[in-house]
Amino acid sequence: MKEVNLSISNSCGKVCKKIIEDELRKLAAVKSAKVYLDCKKILITYDDNLIELIAKEDY
Repeated sequence: MKEVNLSISNSCGKVCKKIIEDELRKLAAVKSAKVYLDCKKILITYDDNLIELIAKEDY
């Protein structure tokens, strides 16, 4: 299992989403990564795994 550190700014959007996907591919060497942004959480799927990040504040 690889640990991926991501810092996400409060002004998140499509650009941020793309950056996260690109970083995930680079850091974790994954085949496919998808990021779904919700107001309180960020869902990241890569290969057959799902990561759910709960935001401390709205972004």
